[in-house]
Amino acid sequence: MQALYADGVGDDLGFVVVVFTKLNEKEYFAKFVLDAADVASFPAGFDGGYIRYADWSEALVTGGAGVVGYESPGRVLACNRPAGGGAAIPCPDRVFGSIMTDVATVLNEKISEISCAAGAEEYETVGTLSMELAATARADEQFFRSLSVPEELKPAYREFLNGLAMYQDAGSLFWYGASLSDLKSFSEGNDRLVQGQTQTRCALERLSLQVAAPDLPPAPPEDLYPDAIRLKQRYEFKDRAGANNLSVRVDSFAWIDRYHTTKDEVQEEHRPSYGNRFLGVLVEVNHLGYWGKGNQKFKTPKPGDFTLLSQGEWVKLTQPDTPYIRNVGSIYQQVTLDRKERIIGYLIYEVPGSFDPSGSYLKAELGDAGTPIWRLG
Repeated sequence: MQALYADGVGDDLGFVVVVFTKLNEKEYFAKFVLDAADVASFPAGFDGGYIRYADWSEALVTGGAGVVGYESPGRVLACNRPAGGGAAIPCPDRVFGSIMTDVATVLNEKISEISCAAGAEEYETVGTLSMELAATARADEQFFRSLSVPEELKPAYREFLNGLAMYQDAGSLFWYGASLSDLKSFSEGNDRLVQGQTQTRCALERLSLQVAAPDLPPAPPEDLYPDAIRLKQRYEFKDRAGANNLSVRVDSFAWIDRYHTTKDEVQEEHRPSYGNRFLGVLVEVNHLGYWGKGNQKFKTPKPGDFTLLSQGEWVKLTQPDTPYIRNVGSIYQQVTLDRKERIIGYLIYEVPGSFDPSGSYLKAELGDAGTPIWRLG
């Protein structure tokens, strides 16, 4: 958005296209278009906010891109597009009322599904349904903006649009609250939902219509994984044959600004992407003993068997192919342990600059031996 307010653009602006592609790929997975007429709907001055999906002239995100439709309600760039003047679909009052009733009913059914999932403490399902709620309300808003309604319907129209925006905010906040066990976001989501229900209900009442409102979703527990293991505590297990007694322990973590590796006598510096940081998590695997049957050697978990939860998403490893990094220490690798041997080393992750260890977790995939989870904070 900052470029749109730069000196020298002025009346020469026809449209702006923003595309996102994966590294080393030509095809885009997201495209956003803003034409000159819609730019005029935004305030004259960039305040650091972002444009909502529904406020772009054209927006497309393809399936399978791994993109979550979360939009932070507090950072939206205000859009003052006039309501009810769409030229594509003329809409008389009788049809308009029927459409409003159908849309409100579908949204409330989705909220009921979210409430049921939250009541059963199925918060992964809550997150999925919440994104569906936001996407549905977003598509509904884009459709309503294409309608041309009579002047006497515009107060109801504007109120209903405001309600749809609140449903989108609620969906985003529920997703964030459920994914990160963030009670504040969940509470704010309920507040937005109440506002959305109130505004859509008032819009319907202007046309002597009504729909039943569902209960609000209950908040998630304060801790996403209440049984998570604390730092420095062991998780003990046996191998598949039951011959070897083993343990995994997450000892500590450390911030790493940058690191260097050497290959073929050439040194390479590794820095995180802009706005990110490297986090090193120190992991120890011990061979505690052999029970006299089968093989007394054990192959430790691969580095990729450990994943980090950051801001509601499992973060992939950024692991250097070297056993040791100067000024950092040993790097965790998969090795074969004999009894009483151990491997200790860092797992390196690239995380957002806003990463908060106090609400973050490390998960180990140990096959039949289980999936222990450690809380970092």
